[in-house]
Amino acid sequence: MLKRFLNNLKNFRRLNGRAKGLTLMELLVALGLAAVLILVATRTFTKVSDIQDRTRDLQNIEGDLRYAMNVFADEVKYAKPHPAADVPCGGAGCSNVYFCVTGSAPQVLWLRDRNNVCVSYSLVGSNLTVTRGGNSYTITSDDVSVSAANFLVSALGDRVLVQLRAAGSTDYNKTINYQTAITSVLLGKRL
Repeated sequence: MLKRFLNNLKNFRRLNGRAKGLTLMELLVALGLAAVLILVATRTFTKVSDIQDRTRDLQNIEGDLRYAMNVFADEVKYAKPHPAADVPCGGAGCSNVYFCVTGSAPQVLWLRDRNNVCVSYSLVGSNLTVTRGGNSYTITSDDVSVSAANFLVSALGDRVLVQLRAAGSTDYNKTINYQTAITSVLLGKRL
Protein backbone atom coordinates (compact mmCIF):
# COMPACT_ATOMS: atom_id res chain seq x y z
CA MET A 1 0.00 0.00 0.00
CA LEU A 2 2.80 2.39 0.91
CA LYS A 3 4.67 1.42 -2.25
CA ARG A 4 1.64 2.24 -4.40
CA PHE A 5 1.24 5.62 -2.65
CA LEU A 6 4.90 6.51 -3.33
CA ASN A 7 4.57 5.48 -7.00
CA ASN A 8 1.46 7.65 -7.36
CA LEU A 9 3.32 10.55 -5.75
CA LYS A 10 6.24 10.07 -8.18
CA ASN A 11 3.86 9.99 -11.16
CA PHE A 12 2.06 13.12 -9.91
CA ARG A 13 5.32 15.06 -9.83
CA ARG A 14 6.14 14.16 -13.42
CA LEU A 15 4.25 15.77 -16.24
CA ASN A 16 5.23 15.15 -19.87
CA GLY A 17 8.43 13.46 -18.87
CA ARG A 18 9.90 16.31 -16.88
CA ALA A 19 9.71 17.07 -13.15
CA LYS A 20 7.10 19.61 -12.16
CA GLY A 21 8.07 22.11 -9.46
CA LEU A 22 6.78 25.28 -7.88
CA THR A 23 7.53 28.71 -9.24
CA LEU A 24 9.02 31.33 -6.97
CA MET A 25 5.75 33.26 -6.99
CA GLU A 26 3.73 30.21 -5.89
CA LEU A 27 6.22 29.56 -3.12
CA LEU A 28 6.03 33.20 -1.89
CA VAL A 29 2.21 33.16 -1.92
CA ALA A 30 2.17 29.90 0.06
CA LEU A 31 4.65 31.28 2.61
CA GLY A 32 2.63 34.49 2.94
CA LEU A 33 -0.60 32.58 3.57
CA ALA A 34 1.14 30.36 6.11
CA ALA A 35 2.54 33.44 7.90
CA VAL A 36 -0.90 35.06 8.07
CA LEU A 37 -2.44 31.85 9.45
CA ILE A 38 0.32 31.54 12.06
CA LEU A 39 -0.13 35.20 13.06
CA VAL A 40 -3.91 34.80 13.45
CA ALA A 41 -3.47 31.60 15.47
CA THR A 42 -0.85 33.25 17.72
CA ARG A 43 -3.03 36.29 18.40
CA THR A 44 -6.03 34.10 19.13
CA PHE A 45 -4.00 31.99 21.55
CA THR A 46 -2.69 35.15 23.27
CA LYS A 47 -6.20 36.58 23.66
CA VAL A 48 -7.54 33.31 25.06
CA SER A 49 -4.60 33.12 27.46
CA ASP A 50 -5.22 36.70 28.67
CA ILE A 51 -8.91 35.96 29.22
CA GLN A 52 -8.01 32.85 31.21
CA ASP A 53 -5.58 34.88 33.35
CA ARG A 54 -8.24 37.50 34.05
CA THR A 55 -10.82 34.87 34.88
CA ARG A 56 -8.41 33.07 37.21
CA ASP A 57 -7.56 36.37 38.90
CA LEU A 58 -11.23 37.22 39.45
CA GLN A 59 -11.89 33.72 40.78
CA ASN A 60 -8.99 34.10 43.22
CA ILE A 61 -10.35 37.43 44.45
CA GLU A 62 -13.88 36.07 44.83
CA GLY A 63 -12.65 32.91 46.52
CA ASP A 64 -10.55 34.86 49.01
CA LEU A 65 -13.37 37.27 49.83
CA ARG A 66 -15.87 34.43 50.11
CA TYR A 67 -13.54 32.59 52.51
CA ALA A 68 -13.00 35.76 54.57
CA MET A 69 -16.75 36.36 54.74
CA ASN A 70 -17.39 32.75 55.78
CA VAL A 71 -14.83 32.98 58.60
CA PHE A 72 -16.30 36.30 59.62
CA ALA A 73 -19.94 35.15 59.39
CA ASP A 74 -19.27 32.00 61.41
CA GLU A 75 -17.79 34.06 64.21
CA VAL A 76 -20.38 36.83 64.06
CA LYS A 77 -23.32 34.41 64.16
CA TYR A 78 -22.28 33.28 67.64
CA ALA A 79 -21.05 36.60 68.99
CA LYS A 80 -21.95 37.41 72.57
CA PRO A 81 -22.77 40.85 73.89
CA HIS A 82 -20.05 42.61 75.82
CA PRO A 83 -21.06 42.40 79.49
CA ALA A 84 -21.42 45.79 81.10
CA ALA A 85 -19.27 44.73 84.06
CA ASP A 86 -16.27 43.59 81.95
CA VAL A 87 -13.82 45.83 80.20
CA PRO A 88 -15.27 45.55 76.71
CA CYS A 89 -13.26 44.65 73.67
CA GLY A 90 -12.42 47.84 71.85
CA GLY A 91 -12.80 50.18 74.82
CA ALA A 92 -15.44 51.74 77.04
CA GLY A 93 -17.79 52.71 74.20
CA CYS A 94 -18.31 49.07 73.34
CA SER A 95 -20.12 47.84 76.44
CA ASN A 96 -23.44 45.97 76.32
CA VAL A 97 -23.40 45.55 72.52
CA TYR A 98 -22.60 42.62 70.24
CA PHE A 99 -20.37 44.52 67.83
CA CYS A 100 -18.34 47.68 68.07
CA VAL A 101 -16.29 49.59 65.51
CA THR A 102 -13.34 51.77 66.45
CA GLY A 103 -11.10 53.88 64.27
CA SER A 104 -11.82 55.43 60.92
CA ALA A 105 -9.12 54.34 58.47
CA PRO A 106 -8.62 51.50 58.97
CA GLN A 107 -11.65 50.50 60.99
CA VAL A 108 -11.48 47.76 63.60
CA LEU A 109 -14.52 45.60 64.35
CA TRP A 110 -14.64 44.16 67.88
CA LEU A 111 -16.73 41.28 69.19
CA ARG A 112 -16.71 38.47 71.75
CA ASP A 113 -16.77 35.00 70.21
CA ARG A 114 -18.67 31.94 71.47
CA ASN A 115 -15.81 31.23 73.93
CA ASN A 116 -16.01 34.78 75.30
CA VAL A 117 -12.65 35.65 73.71
CA CYS A 118 -12.12 39.18 72.47
CA VAL A 119 -11.83 39.18 68.65
CA SER A 120 -11.03 42.00 66.25
CA TYR A 121 -11.15 42.26 62.47
CA SER A 122 -9.13 44.89 60.66
CA LEU A 123 -7.26 45.71 57.50
CA VAL A 124 -3.50 45.39 58.02
CA GLY A 125 -1.60 46.44 54.94
CA SER A 126 -3.56 44.81 52.13
CA ASN A 127 -4.73 41.77 54.12
CA LEU A 128 -7.86 41.30 56.20
CA THR A 129 -6.63 40.21 59.62
CA VAL A 130 -8.39 38.63 62.59
CA THR A 131 -6.92 38.84 66.09
CA ARG A 132 -8.10 36.37 68.74
CA GLY A 133 -6.66 36.45 72.22
CA GLY A 134 -3.58 38.38 71.09
CA ASN A 135 -2.78 36.11 68.10
CA SER A 136 -3.22 37.62 64.63
CA TYR A 137 -4.03 35.68 61.46
CA THR A 138 -4.52 36.92 57.91
CA ILE A 139 -7.62 35.52 56.29
CA THR A 140 -6.90 36.76 52.78
CA SER A 141 -3.99 35.58 50.66
CA ASP A 142 -1.09 37.68 49.42
CA ASP A 143 -2.41 37.26 45.84
CA VAL A 144 -5.38 39.47 46.69
CA SER A 145 -5.00 43.09 47.72
CA VAL A 146 -7.82 44.27 49.99
CA SER A 147 -8.06 48.04 49.59
CA ALA A 148 -11.00 48.72 51.91
CA ALA A 149 -12.74 47.00 54.81
CA ASN A 150 -15.72 48.89 56.20
CA PHE A 151 -17.79 47.69 59.11
CA LEU A 152 -21.14 49.35 59.73
CA VAL A 153 -22.84 48.47 63.01
CA SER A 154 -26.54 49.05 63.64
CA ALA A 155 -27.62 51.64 66.22
CA LEU A 156 -28.29 48.90 68.78
CA GLY A 157 -24.95 47.26 68.08
CA ASP A 158 -26.63 43.95 67.20
CA ARG A 159 -26.07 43.76 63.42
CA VAL A 160 -23.01 44.37 61.31
CA LEU A 161 -22.70 45.15 57.60
CA VAL A 162 -19.32 44.24 56.09
CA GLN A 163 -18.03 45.79 52.88
CA LEU A 164 -14.77 44.59 51.35
CA ARG A 165 -13.06 45.93 48.24
CA ALA A 166 -10.25 43.91 46.70
CA ALA A 167 -8.17 43.58 43.56
CA GLY A 168 -5.95 40.81 42.26
CA SER A 169 -2.19 40.77 41.99
CA THR A 170 -2.17 41.00 38.19
CA ASP A 171 -2.28 44.21 36.18
CA TYR A 172 -5.95 43.97 35.22
CA ASN A 173 -7.07 46.38 37.97
CA LYS A 174 -10.43 44.68 38.36
CA THR A 175 -11.92 45.55 41.72
CA ILE A 176 -14.63 43.50 43.39
CA ASN A 177 -16.93 44.90 46.06
CA TYR A 178 -18.28 42.27 48.45
CA GLN A 179 -20.94 43.03 51.04
CA THR A 180 -23.01 41.13 53.58
CA ALA A 181 -25.09 41.84 56.68
CA ILE A 182 -24.98 39.45 59.63
CA THR A 183 -26.91 39.22 62.89
CA SER A 184 -25.91 37.11 65.85
CA VAL A 185 -28.09 34.02 66.28
CA LEU A 186 -27.76 34.58 70.00
CA LEU A 187 -29.52 37.93 69.67
CA GLY A 188 -32.12 38.27 72.36
CA LYS A 189 -30.66 35.49 74.47
CA ARG A 190 -28.71 36.61 77.49
CA LEU A 191 -25.80 34.34 78.22
